[in-house]
Order: sequence, then C-alpha cells, then structure tokens
Amino acid sequence: MTEEVSFKINVVQPKVPLVQGGAMNLKVVAERKEGFKAPITLRMLWNPPGVGSQNEVVIPEGQTRRSIQ
Repeated sequence: MTEEVSFKINVVQPKVPLVQGGAMNLKVVAERKEGFKAPITLRMLWNPPGVGSQNEVVIPEGQTRRSIQ
C-alpha cells in the first residue's frame, strides 16, 4: 500500500505564447490537503529545446502559489 499524496500541483496556462528570445513566468498553484503545511519542492526535470528555467523552486510552508522563471 502507498499513502495518498498530500498535495496536488497545477500550472496555470499562459494566455499568450512564449516568443523566441522572450521570457515568461509560469504560475504554479498547490492544492494542499487539510493539515498539510510543509514546504513543497518543485524540480524541473526537463525543458524543451531553447527553453530554460530554474532547477528548483520551493512553495513555502502554508503558501499555495509560486512563479517559476
């Protein structure tokens, strides 16, 4: 048996496309189960060719939103 996950991660779809040579912040929203307050660490395992991002982002304890650059 495995334990149920304590949170769910959603990426807010951008309203405009990423243009060549451009920059964009992506909004990430965490849906936490009641009582789960620990920090959530997000690691970017892969980026499409020509796209770069931070390697790791932390959603602090008790917060639900974070932007990724």
